[in-house]
Amino acid sequence: MIGIKQVLLLASLFLMVCSVFGSDDAAISQRELHVSTSSDSSSKVGKKGKSPSPKGGKSGNGDTTTSSPTSDITATPTSEDSIPIRVTHYAMFYTIDQPRIPSTTEYARLAEVTRIYLEEFMVDEFSGTSLTNLDDFLTFMIRNSFTFGEPVVQADYRSTGLFNPSSIFLPTVRELDGLITTAFTGDNLDEYIRRVQLLPSANIFSTTSAISKGFPDS
Repeated sequence: MIGIKQVLLLASLFLMVCSVFGSDDAAISQRELHVSTSSDSSSKVGKKGKSPSPKGGKSGNGDTTTSSPTSDITATPTSEDSIPIRVTHYAMFYTIDQPRIPSTTEYARLAEVTRIYLEEFMVDEFSGTSLTNLDDFLTFMIRNSFTFGEPVVQADYRSTGLFNPSSIFLPTVRELDGLITTAFTGDNLDEYIRRVQLLPSANIFSTTSAISKGFPDS
């Protein structure tokens, strides 16, 4: 039979074993709890710190991004197949109040006024018919001359009409020559003189008092 001492010894051993295994289970449980808590915490931080990717054309700050459409706006160019008809070159004589030699810049400004005036005149002339289509009308000053002591300055011009190939009828050189003469006659001449006089006061041609059309020197 087992004595009291043996029973007490067995009881002590049993308590020691339970104590050892109980502490290990507690440690394991604490480690599992720590790992679980850490993973949950890091998961939550990751979700909060992640920036949403742009969707539907929106940037990260919520602004809608749009692409601006590009538009090619260009003036209608003169047809490469335009038919040129050159006017017989002519001379214009300007009576000015200042007997000095005009500068290159002053001549250039005068040529520009003449070019624009004739272009507008010819466009208006041919706009009344659908049988002749004028693409452009070009005018260049090809020579100029001035004599000391003389109040008249001579400028020689050459003009060319560019007509669209779709034109049914094309004007002859003689007809264009006649239109040039008309442009510098009567009320038309008065309008041209007015435009020349509107040049800046520093330009010698702003003092022009009379203009006449003639023939250039041979």
